[in-house]
Amino acid sequence: MHSSSGSSAVRQFGSSAVRRASGTRARSKSALGRPVNHAAYGEPDLAELAAAYAFGIAKNNPFIDGNKRAALLALVTFLGLNDIDFVAEEAVVMIRGLAAGEIDESGLTRWIRDTWPA
Repeated sequence: MHSSSGSSAVRQFGSSAVRRASGTRARSKSALGRPVNHAAYGEPDLAELAAAYAFGIAKNNPFIDGNKRAALLALVTFLGLNDIDFVAEEAVVMIRGLAAGEIDESGLTRWIRDTWPA
């Protein structure tokens, strides 16, 4: 039996928003689990883990809006929590390229290493 709240949500937000909301938890877990898996099955450095966070969020699209912003924020926050003050003017361009499939995770990792603060 379907509840009336489901049909109300479809009327209010549209069917795509409801579908996205129903899969958000799985996509979020997948995105945030990516660096954990990297760490469990290898010896990644901080650049690889930061790239894994950004890649997971940018490619899994766990949110209806703001996935690129969340990917960039995850990258910078993860590095900041590890005492790395990462500031790069071209970061927005890199995250957009990542989301568009123009840059892969290993390319983002190389860019992070090349942009690493001295």
